[in-house]
Amino acid sequence: MKTNRTGAIVGGVILVILGVLLLLARLTSWGNWTGWENIWPIFPVGFGLPFLIAYSTGGMKDGGLAFMGTGLILSGAFLFCFTLAPGVWEWSDMSRLWPVWPLIWGFALVVDFAAERRKSRDMGGLGFGLVVIVFGGIALAYTHGYVGKEIVKLWPLLIVALGVSGLFTGVAQALRRK
Repeated sequence: MKTNRTGAIVGGVILVILGVLLLLARLTSWGNWTGWENIWPIFPVGFGLPFLIAYSTGGMKDGGLAFMGTGLILSGAFLFCFTLAPGVWEWSDMSRLWPVWPLIWGFALVVDFAAERRKSRDMGGLGFGLVVIVFGGIALAYTHGYVGKEIVKLWPLLIVALGVSGLFTGVAQALRRK
């Protein structure tokens, strides 16, 4: 019952703040950035905040809340880099910045693992998150020209790493049961 009230209060506060900011953007001149084309990334951030708040203040210590909150907030922040800082990154730069997405969601998987309060944490989720981060890092280095085309030939190693992660998870769970 307490969690439902907390969620309603947090959601209400976020909607009031969002509404006030949007109203101020319409009624005042804050500069160029107040148009929808510039502030729309507030929505992933606004949807992610209740997840993190519910995790940290509510009785639900489910790592999935931390995962969604982290992923959505970081996604919104990344998108703001395109909308609020024109000239720094343009949408055409996404062709070389797309690997930031696996980095964001891989990091969110690691946060999920760290936030999980159960005794038996999902090591497979941690392994998958780390592999996704490595993939994102290598892809980002490749799209920026820091590594050569030879690295692309080695992508099956990521599948091997996922398999090894799964094996370790299975062995660890089997050992815990004994």
